[in-house]
Amino acid sequence: MSVDRENETNPFCPYEGEEQKEPSGRLDCFVSWLESQRDSGPDVFTRAYNSSFADYVDKNADAQNYFGNFLEERHLVSPSNVARLALKSFQAIEMADDSTFPLGRDNTDVWQRTFDKILGNSDYRTKFFLNLLLPIASNISERGKLLKAAVLLNGLEDEVTIADFGASLNQNLKRLAIYEEGNLTYNRVELFSRDTTNRIAVRREENSTTTSFNHLMRNSHLTIGPSIGFDLFNADRDEIFRNWARSNSFYMGELLDKKLTKQFDRLAGARPNNIQIQTRDICGLDMQAYKSSFDVVYLSTILYQLTSDDVELAIKNAINCVKPDGLVVVQDFVEFDQNNFPRFYEAWDS
Repeated sequence: MSVDRENETNPFCPYEGEEQKEPSGRLDCFVSWLESQRDSGPDVFTRAYNSSFADYVDKNADAQNYFGNFLEERHLVSPSNVARLALKSFQAIEMADDSTFPLGRDNTDVWQRTFDKILGNSDYRTKFFLNLLLPIASNISERGKLLKAAVLLNGLEDEVTIADFGASLNQNLKRLAIYEEGNLTYNRVELFSRDTTNRIAVRREENSTTTSFNHLMRNSHLTIGPSIGFDLFNADRDEIFRNWARSNSFYMGELLDKKLTKQFDRLAGARPNNIQIQTRDICGLDMQAYKSSFDVVYLSTILYQLTSDDVELAIKNAINCVKPDGLVVVQDFVEFDQNNFPRFYEAWDS
């Protein structure tokens, strides 16, 4: 398959303006990203997967058709993030089918059989693409650091009430509460730069910014008032979503690290004070019931999964739910051309 040469200077296609929304261009960006990731990854299993998947998509017309259609329908999701989510979806299905996963997945032939099995079977294929629409749920990541920093820097420390839009109880709000109760300690913040191929991360020397941030995170305390995580899925009751959350929480090599998997299980079973989860559509009209109810509304890795219209509704609901002097904190993967913002930014003025 040929790659769009207009994007050759930047194979990752990080900016998606209107001119790049044609399906063929987005598919070329997707293929370019896969090519850029060959032989890269944090462990031997991921490196084998990246090389195998790049080969598979390049040589398989059906796979190109499946991903091309998906990229056309979900035009806010960047091609590079579809590629990342694909690994998570394959991983979730294989973890459910094979209790020894990821053992043996350092072999490219094994991955080729996996792709044939999942994308070549209609039932598996449906499950695979439905997975790409599920939220990225993880209680291992520390995205809650941004939430804590934003709250502290705006002078909100005591009995702060938080609405976590679109994140399961196993993610930001729950983890933040467990930290603030003193049951876990934040990892240090480290800065990395990448080489010109965007493949190798190099740790930078610590500077005053990272020192100040680490001091803020470790030595300042939040008292969390009654707070709610809103989600379409309840990870405590929904086994499918619970398994998806687990598969998203680890690189493949980390699944062999018992310390990390035990930490996951500990967090998954924790019940922090003042935190509840409600199964609710953050784009729905029933969110009007929470008008001016929260000091902070947090949206993390959720907007990029929505259509343009639903993004506008979610942001309007967030603004409706936050108190007049409160905060709306957005952390997301949406990639855009700075001269051509996606129209969901218009929702701020409505």
